Amino acid sequence: MNLQKRRSFIISFTYFTIIILVCYLLLTRLIPMLTPFIAALMIAAFLEPASPFWGFT
Repeated sequence: MNLQKRRSFIISFTYFTIIILVCYLLLTRLIPMLTPFIAALMIAAFLEPASPFWGFT
C-alpha cells in the first residue's frame, strides 16, 4: 500500500508541475503580446462615459 501511495503522489506531483509550467510559459509569452489590447480596453472603458458628451454614439 505504501508503494501505491508513493506512486500516486509522484504522478499527481508531476501532473500539477506540468500544468503550472505550461501556465507560466503561456503567461510569460502572452502578457507582452496582449498588453496593448489591455491598455486600449482600459482607455476605452475610462472614456466611455464621456462619449455622449462629445457627440459620439
